[in-house]
Amino acid sequence: MSARKILVGNFLYYVREGATVDSVVASSTAKPDHSPTSNWTGTPVGSVEEVTLNPNITEEEVYSPLAAGGYGLTEIFNKTSKLVISAVIQDMSELFYELLTLSTPLVSHAGVPMAASGRLKGWFYLVQIDQAGTTAVTGEFWARAKVGATKFGNNHAKGNIELDVLNNALNTLDTSGL
Repeated sequence: MSARKILVGNFLYYVREGATVDSVVASSTAKPDHSPTSNWTGTPVGSVEEVTLNPNITEEEVYSPLAAGGYGLTEIFNKTSKLVISAVIQDMSELFYELLTLSTPLVSHAGVPMAASGRLKGWFYLVQIDQAGTTAVTGEFWARAKVGATKFGNNHAKGNIELDVLNNALNTLDTSGL
């Protein structure tokens, strides 16, 4: 096991459920490979300012009778587990506007607002690099994406996209660059 201090840059890419990449139809049971790398890098979520990984575990405590009376804690079970990946996006991509306006998938830069769920399932590829530009961590996640309210005004517009990571045997995490 290794540990080191790093300044991380984040890149986030996606492949929409149902999209065909090198004859692979993206689904919960099939994801594109990395040959060529454009299988993933051709569909960036946007310029990522920061990423937050937020694991959430709901626990259930079990109490059993004590010989002296009352009850004592005897076990704690993990009841539910959830991982949410949040990314602050510095630019407004077509994917972001599609989710923000609850639009149908954009075709030739056009969609129909309020005609879809504002949610997107697919594969997401997170790449984290260190200050020398070397890949430190990568992860591939089957997830459901959504965006939050976004303010447009005098300042640089930034959006927030959240990925609810779904349990899937094809999800991967590679920390070999740490």
